[in-house]
Amino acid sequence: MFGDDNDYQNGLGDDAVSREVVYIICEQYGVDRTDVYRETDLSIDLNGSVQDLENLKTKIETLFDISLDDQPSGAGGEWETVGGVVDYVKSLVGE
Repeated sequence: MFGDDNDYQNGLGDDAVSREVVYIICEQYGVDRTDVYRETDLSIDLNGSVQDLENLKTKIETLFDISLDDQPSGAGGEWETVGGVVDYVKSLVGE
C-alpha cells in the first residue's frame, strides 16, 4: 500500500479505496505509481490487454468483497481510465 500523498497530487484522492485501487492497477500493469493519473488509460497508456483487465477485476472483487459480474459493463467507460475504475469501485463500496 502507498504511504505518501502523491495519489492526491495525481488527482486520484487520498482515501483508502483510491490508494488500494491504484496499488492493484500498478501491480497488475507493472507501472510505477508516479506514472498513474486519473486520466491514465488502461489500454492505451498502460498497454493493457483484455486479460489484464480481467485480472484487475478479479483482484478488486477479492479485496473489496464485491461482485462485478452482476454490474453492467457500462457505456460510461468506468474500466477505461484509472479514475474511472477508482470512481466505480468507490460507488460500489459506498464511498
